[in-house]
Amino acid sequence: MGDVVAVRVAHVQTQRTSSGTRVQRLELALEQTPKVQGAFVAIDLKTRGVVALAGGYDVALSSSIAPRSEAPAGIFFKPFLYAAALDTGKYTPATRVDDSPEVITDP
Repeated sequence: MGDVVAVRVAHVQTQRTSSGTRVQRLELALEQTPKVQGAFVAIDLKTRGVVALAGGYDVALSSSIAPRSEAPAGIFFKPFLYAAALDTGKYTPATRVDDSPEVITDP
């Protein structure tokens, strides 16, 4: 009790009954804040210029909204790194890679 469920109105249908009463039927869709955010960068291979840059969900929820001029250079390098890894045939989009920090102690 007391839970809040986010919904959006998907469709409103207004009908009149035989007595002339106006009745509205609402179709609602559940809304959920995405846990994963991403971006898309389209680059012209001839000019190496950025053609399109889109992504992110809500600037209030994440600092990774495209376009962002102060974004670290590493985030723009990732698509090329991932494409090279996929090109080797050793990785697929479904491959899981352990990217947890590794601590190496130098005696």
